[in-house]
Amino acid sequence: MMWDMRCKKTLVGVAAGALLACASAEAAGSMAISAVRGGSTAINLGELDSVRRTTYEEVTIQLSTSPAAQFQLFSLVSAPLINERGITLDPALLTIEISGGNSGTVRVRTITPLPSGTAELFTSSATGEAETLRILFGCSPQTLPAAGSYVGAMTFSLVSVEGSSPIVIQTIPIRVTVYPVMSLALDTDSATRLRFRGDEQGTLIVSQPVRLLISSNAPGPIELVHIIEGSLLNEEGRSLPLSVLTLRIAEEGTPPKEIPVSTRMTLLTSESALAVRRVELAYRAVVPVEQRGGVYRGVVNLQLAAAAGGVAAERTSVQLPVELDVPSMLRLTILSAESDRLELAFSKLLPGETSLPKTFSFTVQANTGQPYGVFQELAYLLVSDEGRQLPQEAFTCAGTAEAGSGTLRITQETSVLVGKSLVYQSDPSGAPAAFSVTCRVHVPKDASGGLYRASLRYTITPL
Repeated sequence: MMWDMRCKKTLVGVAAGALLACASAEAAGSMAISAVRGGSTAINLGELDSVRRTTYEEVTIQLSTSPAAQFQLFSLVSAPLINERGITLDPALLTIEISGGNSGTVRVRTITPLPSGTAELFTSSATGEAETLRILFGCSPQTLPAAGSYVGAMTFSLVSVEGSSPIVIQTIPIRVTVYPVMSLALDTDSATRLRFRGDEQGTLIVSQPVRLLISSNAPGPIELVHIIEGSLLNEEGRSLPLSVLTLRIAEEGTPPKEIPVSTRMTLLTSESALAVRRVELAYRAVVPVEQRGGVYRGVVNLQLAAAAGGVAAERTSVQLPVELDVPSMLRLTILSAESDRLELAFSKLLPGETSLPKTFSFTVQANTGQPYGVFQELAYLLVSDEGRQLPQEAFTCAGTAEAGSGTLRITQETSVLVGKSLVYQSDPSGAPAAFSVTCRVHVPKDASGGLYRASLRYTITPL
């Protein structure tokens, strides 16, 4: 819509509601303004909040001249809308639409942004017929401006087309109230639940980050608070300590930071009203090997609220279900103290000699909550290629407990028996354990020469 700015006559603002009839040899005029809603002489646009994002006020303006002569109506935002903290409302947020005035020419028949300068609204017929206009003022911002009660002024001038100055000038207040509103929402590409997945090494991640959209028009500081509702519990009611969780926060314009997760913590604080802001949250869990297996569930509650010193506003929150799958594990790891290879290879020995000890470290990773046993199985006695065997007492082992509350069965040097025997028995809860086993070969004095071999196997089994 193009506004006709041809009128060069000066508009003079006077007190709200004032009505001035200028002495004129040419004509006198009348301008009566009243709101359709309530009848007041003011443009009360009402209130904007999280639900009401559009507000309107309709006023009627009755215009006439005496004697009848062609006239024009002009408008001017004579005082910008300013709230109690001195913030000015963007005039581009206001709109105007005019109906009526069928005897003349209305310049604004459709919803149009309200101009801040002098603008022609209506030109009467050539004979100056009296007319009534209905003017609809609106405010419908896409994003709520800063909260507050905004007050400004609108000046209307009735001008004779043939005259040199306005016949009537009237200034009325224009008001709109914007309530403090906070918004916290998930972006379209955000995870909607925290599903931790990983491997048996203990590191679990949420593959898709949580992406938040934050906005607020509330004055004063606001904060984003992260709350774990209750505990993270598995099917047996066992809890997962929050100390295993870390959170990486990345937001626009600041370097990312990683923090440990606690029951309640403030993720960020903003000192003033802000437009849409994007925040990304990436979760990771490092679960100790002894943590009981199972699927741990809970809820993360993200809340946007006024911080200390801020203005209370409608609190907004996002809830994220948590699902953290800790794989059940029963694993035996054996390492040689002397070599990268897991083999019992003794150097050449003479009859009557004892080999140097060969030591192996045993580590049990377990989180099933069930007792287990580590078994040693000797398939056959040490035998040469020619089929000659060394006696049972020639091959011995002794163990040393290092961690765990179970029972090590071979604390003294003991001959390894053919068959399967229990070496370590866990406690009833199946706790992890660590121990070492040292093996030796004692060659009898009457042993025949040759290369002797045997097969020694270790297994771990639930009991």
